Amino acid sequence: MWDDAIMSRKKEFKAGKAFTIGIQELAFMEKHCHDKNLKASTYVNNLIRNEMLAEIKKEAETHGPITYCTACSELREFENIEDRWLCIECHEDKTEVVSYMFK
Repeated sequence: MWDDAIMSRKKEFKAGKAFTIGIQELAFMEKHCHDKNLKASTYVNNLIRNEMLAEIKKEAETHGPITYCTACSELREFENIEDRWLCIECHEDKTEVVSYMFK
């Protein structure tokens, strides 16, 4: 019975301290990090963050940002009304959360 419960769980995304990268990419990253005086982890985090922000910006062009609304207990779209980000369902103010998403 316990095995059935474990088998039905959603697979989790796991990250470790090691990953595979091509030799040319590794050489570029080494030179770039040396030139910019960056740690490799900081460089990779910046790349992922920039990609994430581009995705958020692209999403915001088609509709408002989507985040968890504590009042509705659901993921909801938020609309910008008079420089405040409000839930489209219950109108809870999430300006601080949405502003952080765009940083």
